[in-house]
Amino acid sequence: MTKKIRVLSKLRFHGAGLAFVSLVMLVGCQSAPIYTAPPEQSSICCASYSQMHFSTLKEHAVTTIAFDPKSFSTFKSPEGVALFSAYKLPDSAGVSQVRVSLSQSSGYLPQATVARPFLIFLDENKNVIRFDKIDNLLVRKKRAIFASTFQGSAEIPPRAIYLIVYTAPSTAPRLIMFSENGTAYAIPNTYTGKVDVSID
Repeated sequence: MTKKIRVLSKLRFHGAGLAFVSLVMLVGCQSAPIYTAPPEQSSICCASYSQMHFSTLKEHAVTTIAFDPKSFSTFKSPEGVALFSAYKLPDSAGVSQVRVSLSQSSGYLPQATVARPFLIFLDENKNVIRFDKIDNLLVRKKRAIFASTFQGSAEIPPRAIYLIVYTAPSTAPRLIMFSENGTAYAIPNTYTGKVDVSID
């Protein structure tokens, strides 16, 4: 589809008829929805953090979270109902940060979405120490027609024992990507997508 768009865009100025054909050929290349409805309130599994199941994160190992509303538990986050995955941080005193990596769903930017992660750090009693929206996410890899990878990190608070990774709402600030011709696209946040998490 991208190839057809480029070819037709060169021809559209030669006549109204060709411009009309260009529009017809673009039917079906719809942009990703700007807003995705959050999960239903009825899907909430836990009334408190202590009711969540916590898996153990391994130091210097990558854990992939494949967020999917059909199979993931939800909770009431500060921003609304969200999908989540909960972990116990490694006991090692050498770890100091959480790294996250996520990819856009499509290399065709008008159709791309991301599952943007937010974090919650808890103490040994599962009380909140800090909320972190990982505002330092940056593009780390870009290859022509392939999806780009965003990477960011968050410092682990000294008293943190547990970590919750959850999906940002559609209304959260969107990541910005640029096409080959310099056009900026604000990538919509959704509740479906993969996020890699590692502890260093």
